[in-house]
Formats: sequence, C-alpha cells, structure tokens
Amino acid sequence: MNKNKYNYSYGRHRSRMMAIQALYSWQITGTKNTSIASDFLNLIKFKKMNVDAEYFKKIFIGTSNKVYEIDHELLKYTLRNMRFIDQVERAILRLGVFELLHVEISYKIVIDEAVELSKKFCSEKSYKFINGVLDKMIFNRKKFEDL
Repeated sequence: MNKNKYNYSYGRHRSRMMAIQALYSWQITGTKNTSIASDFLNLIKFKKMNVDAEYFKKIFIGTSNKVYEIDHELLKYTLRNMRFIDQVERAILRLGVFELLHVEISYKIVIDEAVELSKKFCSEKSYKFINGVLDKMIFNRKKFEDL
C-alpha cells in the first residue's frame, strides 16, 4: 500500500474515532452538536493530530443531524429499544448507519471500521452485536435493490 493511501485511510479511521467520542459526548450532555464539533476541531488543530478534519465534521454533524432517521432505521434491525443499547455501541451504530446511507463508501469498509471501533471502545462481545446489526441492514437493503 502506498504511503499516501495509508495516511488517507488512517486519517479517516482517526476521524471515525473522534466522531464516536464526539457522538458519545453529544448523547450524554445534550450540548449543541456544532459546539462539540468546534471543540474537537480545535483539539485536532492544537494537537496537530493525523485526522481528516473535514471528514470528522461531515460524519459527526451529519450523524447528529439525522439521528431520528438513523434510529428509525436501526429499530428495524435491533431487538432492543435504542435507550437500552449502551451509549458507545449506540454511537458506533449511528455512525455506521449514517455512513451506509449518506456517504459513498463501501459497506465492507463501514462494517470493518465499526467492528474495529467496537473492539477498541466497547465490551468484549459488542463487536458481534454491531457487526450483526449492520450486516442485517446491508443484507435487507441489497435484497430490495435486487428486485
């Protein structure tokens, strides 16, 4: 893999990590999403982090702005009410659904990233739940697209 492609994908991965943390903060505090985004963007700039700041902003603001649409979609594929899903798992699922529905990116990358994030931030078995929900959503959507 060439170095530029690695830096690009690593920057995107770091953007997702930051977005999960921002979504968690937004879910817990109820602080306005633009204020949280500004705080995180300042942190990225101050620490000169290898983060795709534009992508971070796009996925965090996009996910938080479309949370009702995303949660409606998630309810089709989870057997749990959103209130009973762990806050970090919820943030990862919401981000994954946003990327699947609103970002032109391979579903394989979205699921792989969601699984990796859940292994980093969640309990030991959470990645199976997250993988199952997103996989079910993809399978269902593909089934309807093939009609």
